[in-house]
Amino acid sequence: MGHFYMQNGVVNGKLTHTLFGMPIDITESLPDTNPVLFGNFTDAYSVMNKQEQGITEVSADTQTALAGTKLFVFDAYMDGAVTNPQAVAMLTVPATSA
Repeated sequence: MGHFYMQNGVVNGKLTHTLFGMPIDITESLPDTNPVLFGNFTDAYSVMNKQEQGITEVSADTQTALAGTKLFVFDAYMDGAVTNPQAVAMLTVPATSA
């Protein structure tokens, strides 16, 4: 019918690409064999804090002391994994023989 599946739309006040009314991100990170992932990544991926997060002021730094500034370091040790693979669908393109 000549309709485009990927359209431009406004999501959270920002003009973005949409697919089936859902916002999409375009990246060069996916391989040619799996160029499209579609799903609810909030439900698919979980992150676990391995250790309590902390913020530390570094006071033994001469460069920041001479500049009259302060340096803070934030530490967070986390791990993540796909915990619900059914929440994501992946397009698989078969390899073409040349």
